[in-house]
Amino acid sequence: MPRRYTPRRRIFGSALLLLMLPSAGELSSKDLEPRRPCPGLSASDTPLPEFQGFLQRLRRAITDRDDALVRSIASPDIRLDLGDSLGLEDLGLDDPTSPFWPRLDKALSVGCLRTEAGNDTSWECPGLREVKPPAPGSNYLEQVFILANDIALRSAAAGDAPIKARVSCQIMSVDLDHLSSMLTDQQESINEKGGWVPVVVNGRRAFIASDFAYLPTGYRAVFERRDGNWIMTAYLAGD
Repeated sequence: MPRRYTPRRRIFGSALLLLMLPSAGELSSKDLEPRRPCPGLSASDTPLPEFQGFLQRLRRAITDRDDALVRSIASPDIRLDLGDSLGLEDLGLDDPTSPFWPRLDKALSVGCLRTEAGNDTSWECPGLREVKPPAPGSNYLEQVFILANDIALRSAAAGDAPIKARVSCQIMSVDLDHLSSMLTDQQESINEKGGWVPVVVNGRRAFIASDFAYLPTGYRAVFERRDGNWIMTAYLAGD
């Protein structure tokens, strides 16, 4: 029998106790890393019209939960995890509530980069590979990349919580201690739209909407042009 989709539990970080950090007080510009260009949004990496059309069809398929289209573009050797142990049926494509849909939607929402310079036939979405850690010795896997402009840092994980500061195209540190204390569904929502990512700025906690925040361990998709057709050759999380 084919394998069925089963939600997988993931725990971020080793600490399970909530580290209480102060959240009061406004954050100033000196608390934040210098601005950086948003990856995947530069004119030099604007996809060719043919690939743009393909992405538009795929976005419509995500909205319509069109599993037939996704199956038709999935490579027979598509890579779905770092251990190559998962198959296409593990994604739960026939389930409209499968997390595959919002995760792929987020991966496509900020643009893509060529997997190799000058190669128009292979693209990675989102394009995080050119982002570098903000300082020597920092842990790349503990960073979160803000891929939009004028995004609110809030004092709590709620859209009506007070705004502490606004950030644009910046690299920040994830609050791993708080993340590990969150419920499993909340943890998994950081790789989808509609969730909240806890960050730490100079020892103070804030929250940013996951719609605009990307972790290097988040989901990404790779597309290649083979025999005149665009196919998805990888969809996986991890670095």
